[in-house]
Amino acid sequence: MATILIIDDTPTNLGVMVGHLEAQGYRVLVAQDGDEGLQRAELTRPDVILLDVMMPGPSGFEVCRRLKSRSITREIPVIFMTSLTETGDKVAGFAAGAVDYVTKPLQAEEVMARIDTHLKLRAAQTQLEAQNAMLAMYREDLETQIAERTAALHESNRRLQAEVAQRERAEGQIRGLNAELEARVAERTTQLSAANRELQAFAAAVRAEPVSLEPLVRRLTDTFAARIAAAGATLEVQRPLASPLGDAALIGQILTNLLDNALTCRRPDGALRILLSASLEAGVVLLRVADNGIGPAYRAGAFEVLERLHRPGEYPDNSIGLAVVAKAARLMGGEVGVESSPGQGSTFTVRLPAAPPKG
Repeated sequence: MATILIIDDTPTNLGVMVGHLEAQGYRVLVAQDGDEGLQRAELTRPDVILLDVMMPGPSGFEVCRRLKSRSITREIPVIFMTSLTETGDKVAGFAAGAVDYVTKPLQAEEVMARIDTHLKLRAAQTQLEAQNAMLAMYREDLETQIAERTAALHESNRRLQAEVAQRERAEGQIRGLNAELEARVAERTTQLSAANRELQAFAAAVRAEPVSLEPLVRRLTDTFAARIAAAGATLEVQRPLASPLGDAALIGQILTNLLDNALTCRRPDGALRILLSASLEAGVVLLRVADNGIGPAYRAGAFEVLERLHRPGEYPDNSIGLAVVAKAARLMGGEVGVESSPGQGSTFTVRLPAAPPKG
């Protein structure tokens, strides 16, 4: 299962693309800025990186240059996602180390085709490099054996010069040695071909470590500040925040999607209030995002892409974002639930293993 890392400061805009990629069997990871993307790339070593050009902080060009300057990420194919269409921008992308680019708005079929192409190219390159390394090893071994055998035969010839019969016997030994070496080369070549056919990519593991929620919440508060103010909403954080055991980037993605859902599904006739908390209960951290919005926008399977309760166009479709929440929780050994009433709001609860106590 190939891993695709998407680095984009507005990942919710890529929900459909995430759905397409996961439907094709890809494992999808998301980073919200260049620094986070660099960290995720080093930790997970994805097979392909989809990189936005225009982002706050390091630009996509700068992130690509840093990826190519580090040995651990240098060989990962980078495909730029950009709305820039000038030739100079494309040349700059290739100069930074990208292998391809797609223009926004993204076309799922084109993106899938380009990802598939570069995965195949990288697999072929990996196989070729492995084959060359193994052949070099075998060649060195054989050359050493040939040198040793040749030296031994020269010594034998020196001793057997006086006798023709002994010389002929030595020549026969040489012919037998050459035949033996040719047979061994053929055997090693066959073994190498079989080994190359069995090469498989290794999937990166999700991290499981104590996560301090306070920095994540502060960053999210800053990220959503303008949107919260524009909506006339309030975000209240109930402290202290318990520390779960999991992957900080995935937990950040969960909180981002749940806050986006609350702001998207707010009532038009009242002030939105969002309450975020993380409490410890019986060895489990209950991470909650509660709101007084419209209530359930989806049926009981809110965390899968299922039938909506509201009419099309009445509210944006956030089922992809909620499905991502559920999948991220499952990857960390957790689960998600929701309690809601029409017109009374919703409370989303993410259950995650608790981090062990310090000390």
